[in-house]
Amino acid sequence: MILFVDTGPLIAFNDPRDQHHADALRAFPILKQSRGVTSIAVLTELATRGARLVGAPPLRSFIQTLMNGPYLTVVEIGTDLFKQALALQVKYEDQGLSLTDCTSVLLMREARINTIFTFDQAFRRLGFRILP
Repeated sequence: MILFVDTGPLIAFNDPRDQHHADALRAFPILKQSRGVTSIAVLTELATRGARLVGAPPLRSFIQTLMNGPYLTVVEIGTDLFKQALALQVKYEDQGLSLTDCTSVLLMREARINTIFTFDQAFRRLGFRILP
């Protein structure tokens, strides 16, 4: 199974105070059994949001581990996809999607990935299967 990985579980995994921390810890072994995919946009959001919560040095180390490890493929986003994401964000303004979420939607559609590791219910409303 190919599984797209969103920012929320990555933050929750690192922050014991996060309401989804226990869920993230329980679900993380799924990555070892799947082909995990995420994007530079997700990792950038992780670095920005996560640094405020748990500190920049631990987040940088975690991101480097993810990028160099065997369980997660990190894909780039280009200018064209970024422009498409801006347009998609306007289209789904009522869903409350972040720009990073919109890049993820486009990447998942392009790669035909229908399952995402997230705590964000907006992805379910857009037709994706969410884990946990």
